[in-house]
Amino acid sequence: MAGTKEGQTGKPEGDGMPWLEYVAAATGAALALFFASVIVVEAWTGDDSKPDIALQMLSVQPGSGGFAAEILAANRGSKTAADVRVEGRAGEETGETTFDFVPGGSERKGTVVFRMDPGPNGVELRVLGYREP
Repeated sequence: MAGTKEGQTGKPEGDGMPWLEYVAAATGAALALFFASVIVVEAWTGDDSKPDIALQMLSVQPGSGGFAAEILAANRGSKTAADVRVEGRAGEETGETTFDFVPGGSERKGTVVFRMDPGPNGVELRVLGYREP
């Protein structure tokens, strides 16, 4: 061809790799290095604390089956708690509910039902037990 110099591959000589390819390759390498370092640091220094379930009563609503006390279970630990059994006591009456899973650092809502109105502060809550999956 007239005006261009071609090598053995049939491509013009001297063009090389475009600068945008260098930028993309450098960005990809930097991201891969960043995410790999995050994984390594988390593996060495990650919080590995047992489940720590804190309970709070949110409200009491009348219903056809009695009085529903809505509760909040917050896991302050980093590990997941499974089959979390919670007991609510209002005077002589007790109720119970189970949370299938409460992952570390998360919250779940549930309900304990009573026959009599426990009032807004009349429910005593406690965790009966859980297991680590």
